[in-house]
Amino acid sequence: MNFDLPEKFSEWRHDQDKAVLRALDSPKRFVVLALPTGAGKSLVYMAVAKMAGVRTAFLTATKNLQAQLTDDFTSCGLVDIRGGNNYECVESRPKQGELFKVVSCDHGHCRGGSKCGKLEGGCLYFDQVKKAIRSDLVVTNYAYYMAKQSGEDTLGDFKMLVMDEAHDSVDELGSFVGAKLDQYAVRMLCHTDLLRADSTLDQWRTWAQDLNRRLASEIQHLKQSLKLGLVGDWRASMRHLKQLERLQHEIAKVAGLQGEWVCDVQREGSERRIVAHLDPVWPGEYAEGALFRRIPKIILTSATVRPKTLELLGIDPADVDFIDFPSVFPKERRPVIHVNTVRVDKNIDAGDRKLWVAKIDAIIRARTDRKGIIHTVSYERARFIFDNSNFRDYMLMHETRTARDIMELFKRGDAPLILLSPSMTTGVDFPYDQCRYQIIAKIPFPDTRNKVMAARTHEDPTFGHYIAMQTLVQMAGRGMRAADDMCETIIVDDHAKWFVPKWRQFAPRWFMESYSSVGMVPSPLRLAPAPALDKI
Repeated sequence: MNFDLPEKFSEWRHDQDKAVLRALDSPKRFVVLALPTGAGKSLVYMAVAKMAGVRTAFLTATKNLQAQLTDDFTSCGLVDIRGGNNYECVESRPKQGELFKVVSCDHGHCRGGSKCGKLEGGCLYFDQVKKAIRSDLVVTNYAYYMAKQSGEDTLGDFKMLVMDEAHDSVDELGSFVGAKLDQYAVRMLCHTDLLRADSTLDQWRTWAQDLNRRLASEIQHLKQSLKLGLVGDWRASMRHLKQLERLQHEIAKVAGLQGEWVCDVQREGSERRIVAHLDPVWPGEYAEGALFRRIPKIILTSATVRPKTLELLGIDPADVDFIDFPSVFPKERRPVIHVNTVRVDKNIDAGDRKLWVAKIDAIIRARTDRKGIIHTVSYERARFIFDNSNFRDYMLMHETRTARDIMELFKRGDAPLILLSPSMTTGVDFPYDQCRYQIIAKIPFPDTRNKVMAARTHEDPTFGHYIAMQTLVQMAGRGMRAADDMCETIIVDDHAKWFVPKWRQFAPRWFMESYSSVGMVPSPLRLAPAPALDKI
């Protein structure tokens, strides 16, 4: 293997060479590489880009993967670019006698109009943008890519697009297209209120069109004043301009909305601010303009990407080459087992709740020599398990703001230790002794109280099952990260009896070949090393 790839990639793992050749040889615009956990997706698509010799953008959904790709492939020319909030604003560094406060480029007082945007070495962010524009290999995240390529100053044209974590691309697209309006910002900057929650889409559109005109006029006036030096406090005026531009960006989405959208007004955060979310029911109709952008070759890859993912992105099946690769991990080292327990849903009674926790305790009791994760789906269920389990002294539980710290504490800790969490489903890995067993306390059906989810499941009755299966498979993949790793996943929700077999088309092959349903809690897997494998 050569292709100017890093030295540590000296030979192919199983099926990597086949995946590279299939992607290169396929005449289809869209090539889907359904590569299971541990297959080495990043090397595959990097080799494809290098061999194709075309300018390529690599998209990720998490900063962790973006950083990993940068660490692995900087030596072959890969350039990482992120939003301005990831870079310190040099021009906003404190003057002599001022208190030090790090300000990001998103909140700095310069907008690239002076040395920041025009001279080399003037701004950490704009310098990195220039570097990315000059590079043939660029890695970024979905949100930044769509925002940047939809604006006037883009990263340039690409001939190939690689969508890693493709199972997340529908949500990423929906988040970009949809609008989020904060009552506080609207009131502070426009001296008006959000509309009532029961307002029609036509009323929202008319309201937004009026605000959009007012904001455009104010922004133009403020820019002219800044240009002519007619403002007293330059920094404060620049901050105000950025606030106006951010709000106008969201307002413009609402002003131009067409088709079927949903509005949901909620109170959010510790301050309980009123926030309106306006989202398209099906964001796929915006995929070409916001994401694909007429790029001739697009590679989608993920351990859980399915044909349904492509349907939701509005991709014509005739334009797709879908390649489903088997797992190289021995299935006896990664079992997914449903154990007869009770149905876990809103109708569960007190007696069944006790049986449910008792079954969880039975699983833990035989595994106190190792660490495990309990996926609870909700904080309420996490709290109930913690309050009623006989093994609560082994458990670590977190809130949203403490999730990262508690996760790191769990990774570093010694057995017996149990991470009790509703949110460790994607973007985090627990290889080897960090996690040897997982308990899925509930099948993760989506919450249809969310208006967008309710609208989607009403129009497409299979949509909720697709989302649930995607989440379930992602949970199962957190603890098994290599062929010589070992992690068992045990489901204690009897909805699995009908759900998994009925909706198996939404699960990858490697998941279904590991799945079984039993009556009794299985004995723990024996902690023994895997046999030596060559070129796994």
